[in-house]
Amino acid sequence: MCKTPQDDSHNKSRKLGYVVDSLSILLLIISLAQVRFSILNIKILLIISAVILLIQTVAIYYRNYYFDLGNKDRFNMFLDNSFGRKIIPCYNSDEYFDNKDIEAGFIKALANTHQNSFFTSNLAKLNKKSYYIFSFIVLFLFVYAVFINGLDDTTSLLLNFIVSGEIINKAIKYNSLYDKTNNIYESCNRICSSYQTNNQEKFFADIFEIIISYENIIYESKIELSQKIFLKNNLRLTLEWEKIKDDYKIYSKSREIKE
Repeated sequence: MCKTPQDDSHNKSRKLGYVVDSLSILLLIISLAQVRFSILNIKILLIISAVILLIQTVAIYYRNYYFDLGNKDRFNMFLDNSFGRKIIPCYNSDEYFDNKDIEAGFIKALANTHQNSFFTSNLAKLNKKSYYIFSFIVLFLFVYAVFINGLDDTTSLLLNFIVSGEIINKAIKYNSLYDKTNNIYESCNRICSSYQTNNQEKFFADIFEIIISYENIIYESKIELSQKIFLKNNLRLTLEWEKIKDDYKIYSKSREIKE
């Protein structure tokens, strides 16, 4: 897949996310080393932790800032592709979506949201696994630390890491993103299955609602999906999406109209 208009912003957001995760891991290692070897004065440990958290706060701010910029470009590309407009110059949005055989309009907007929710839910499910494994390891290490030292200043710091830690928070966010976008995907399936029985006004209202719901979920998540996982699964998901699209008459009918 070629470079998209949102790639630069999302890549910056993704790199800042790696910085935040790396600092979280560093803070965890320092806390565990302190539990095992007591190498630092508690005041120095608190200062180090405060500096790390300060850097994390700044990195999170700019991570979210670039995420929003990229998300704005992605949504403009979605509107360009769905309704045949051209706000983003010098980019063929058909290279991003796989629905160029569908006539521009609300049905194509539904197809694009249907595909987006299918991809996002599947990728979020894959992304959350590694963060859940890491969260389990952190909780295990905390229990071990309490067993060795009791609940002292160092283990309290480790507990604070667990409660407010960005990596554990990401595991929760990925799970939430999966649940919500999977619900959007199922809603798209229902709309496609019942479009012949619904009146036109309700049909278009349902499409409009589903688009807004999906975009709100993505905007609120402020979380990047792994590019490595996407590239590894892109072809498989694309082929699955083509099969899903063929199952619904609403899309085949739109293709016939375009032809």
